[in-house]
Amino acid sequence: MTLPDWALNRREFVAAAAASSALTVPLFDALPSLAEASRTTEVTMEVNGKVHSLTLDTRTTLLDTLREHLQLTGVSLAIGFALSVALSVLALRWRPTYGPITWVTGLLYTIPSLALFGFLLPFTGFGTTTAVIGLVSYTLLILVRNIVAGVDGVPAAVKEAADGMGYTGPRRFLAVD
Repeated sequence: MTLPDWALNRREFVAAAAASSALTVPLFDALPSLAEASRTTEVTMEVNGKVHSLTLDTRTTLLDTLREHLQLTGVSLAIGFALSVALSVLALRWRPTYGPITWVTGLLYTIPSLALFGFLLPFTGFGTTTAVIGLVSYTLLILVRNIVAGVDGVPAAVKEAADGMGYTGPRRFLAVD
């Protein structure tokens, strides 16, 4: 399938997306006829021989993109923290697993983001899922190593005092360790 002459390449698409996100709603309020005529823009591009088309909303504001960024960051950190705590507990309970856990999370951390996104696109497509998987994989090594180091840094006397006060394993882990 051949694309029309006005089709965008990747560089032009990125430039068009940046330009469209810079437009704000007050601009359209000042020009009512323009506001009704061009709220969306159709964009078509070819990636690896496959034609993709999407509709861009030109009313997107900086606040909208900031809200989306904070939501993406918050979700990624929450999932990454939950996985890191689980992996850290596993590494603390069975010390031989600490090496393989940090090896795998270190391997994930060294993968360049664009390569990871390119690898995930056939499985997850364009969307937030791809970004969340990448961001979560980058948080794991940092959080696992620091959680284990923090728990290891608690003096034995403090742990013994918590045991003497009647703290059970999970309660001691959450309150003292």
